[in-house]
Amino acid sequence: MKKIQFISLYLLSQLIVTRIAAQTPEPVLASVTYQFIYVNDTNNKDNPIRENMILCLGATSSKYTSLLVETKRQQARKAAAEAAAAINTSPGKTVAASGIPMAVVYGPGYTLEALFQHTKENKLNKISPLGMNDYLIELPLPKIDWKINKETRQIGGYTCQKAVGNFAGRTYNAWFTSELPFQNGPWKLSGLPGLILEATDTRNEVSFLFKEISKDTAFRDTGIETRRIITVNDKAFERVKEAWINDPVGVMQSQLPAGANTSARLLYRDSTGKASTGEAAQALLENYQKSLKNYNNPLELTKK
Repeated sequence: MKKIQFISLYLLSQLIVTRIAAQTPEPVLASVTYQFIYVNDTNNKDNPIRENMILCLGATSSKYTSLLVETKRQQARKAAAEAAAAINTSPGKTVAASGIPMAVVYGPGYTLEALFQHTKENKLNKISPLGMNDYLIELPLPKIDWKINKETRQIGGYTCQKAVGNFAGRTYNAWFTSELPFQNGPWKLSGLPGLILEATDTRNEVSFLFKEISKDTAFRDTGIETRRIITVNDKAFERVKEAWINDPVGVMQSQLPAGANTSARLLYRDSTGKASTGEAAQALLENYQKSLKNYNNPLELTKK
């Protein structure tokens, strides 16, 4: 069965690898940090997934991803700039890099994907890395029929107004402010005349809670460094993701160049960023695979 999956994935990758004209990244003007709380198992409501997420805001676009991932990206870009400056001041200096290909599996509470809202173009792009590939899913921005009422409250020093809207089978109470020049929001939420600072579904199973606004924009933009981009739809990506979770080393091995004389190894990273390899990683992966069977509460209850 796995061999069939690998053949299907290989053919899929050969057919739909594309060189896309990426959206031009915009400078980040400000960023909002949210605490994302999600009850993925209704039989274990006291132990929801908790993760800090960041929404990087440009003039007409935004990027939503893990705060941990974005911070590492920012640090890497800074280090690269410093290294380039050092090379420029030391003619003839070369830098070499090598290593064993690692099949990295991220456990619950560690979001690696990034969501990009392009409000003027009515586009929502999702990039999800698996192994050596980045998978791109292109969607229209969700059209949420928000009902705005007169109720207001203060969040982070900004006056926010309440709006209620239905999306993907859930009803969200959102709080947005028109005191900031943005019309975006966390995750896939948008479409209000202002920036969404907080949103919670009426079941209290999904929350995006405001933590802070930052104007630390150094080495940040609304883009993301990508490698080999494969454009897929939701269903195709879910098949790839399932194969990856079942056998990450096997899928990673199939992604290596033909004739590669090296073997991939497993690395498991938990929600704190801690990495494990070898037998410890295999045990953590098996526990993660078992836990997925208990996930009975999708973030999107309905999909169009």
